[in-house]
Amino acid sequence: IERLSGAAVVAASETVSAGYNRGSTSIGVRTKMVFTTKDWDTHGIYNPSTGIITIPVPGKYLINARIESATGMGASGYNVLDIAKNGTLATKIIGTNYGVTGIEAVSIGSCTENCLAGDTIGIYGSWQTSNTAFDNAESTWFTITRVGN
Repeated sequence: IERLSGAAVVAASETVSAGYNRGSTSIGVRTKMVFTTKDWDTHGIYNPSTGIITIPVPGKYLINARIESATGMGASGYNVLDIAKNGTLATKIIGTNYGVTGIEAVSIGSCTENCLAGDTIGIYGSWQTSNTAFDNAESTWFTITRVGN
């Protein structure tokens, strides 16, 4: 019996997908988000210790992410959500305040990246000063799904 593993055994029609959310953490200038709670991960592509997604097979990957931060933002504050591929910025999304008091900011967005096997994806949050990301699944999360070859 021989055990096969890696990209060679992921079929072209097979779904590669993951979704994680996180607890609260302090974010400052371009802080890598480490999502700690797994919703699903079909091929173990996300490492919740490092915050890195490793692409198992080439294709087009749809990445959706949301960060929400609070505590002391002020009426003019905003946060930024960066999606990096192989350590280089791929997409930047500027968030805005919302709510009556103006102390919350949210960044939500998506992008589609052409990836090769072994490429890495990181999700980064930024705020002008140290702040706290909300600690519930509805507020700070990501999903990634291979949508094409």
